[in-house]
Amino acid sequence: MFYPDQAGSPAAVRLTVNTPKASTGWGVKMLRAGWRCFMAASGKDGCTITCILKRGATCIMFTQNTLLPLEQTVMLPPAEAGELCSLFVESGLAVPA
Repeated sequence: MFYPDQAGSPAAVRLTVNTPKASTGWGVKMLRAGWRCFMAASGKDGCTITCILKRGATCIMFTQNTLLPLEQTVMLPPAEAGELCSLFVESGLAVPA
C-alpha cells in the first residue's frame, strides 16, 4: 500500500517484490523512465539481490530474492513515489502488499 506523508518526508510503500524469474525486463522499463539500475548479490546464501535505482540525485534501495517473492517496506522520495509505484506494478517487479 502507498502511504504518502504530507510533511514531505519519505513515503513508506509496502510491496511484495517478485523473483527475477517472475519479473524479467523490469530494468529495461526503469531505464526507459530514466532510472539507472544497479544490482549486486548480497547475503551468504546467494539468494538475495540488493537493487539500487538512481536518477539524478535520487536513490532508492530494495532487495529481491531469487527463490521467493519478498515482502518489504520501501522508503520512496515523495516527489517520485507515485511514478515508482506505477513502474513497479507495470513492469511486474512488485505488487502492493
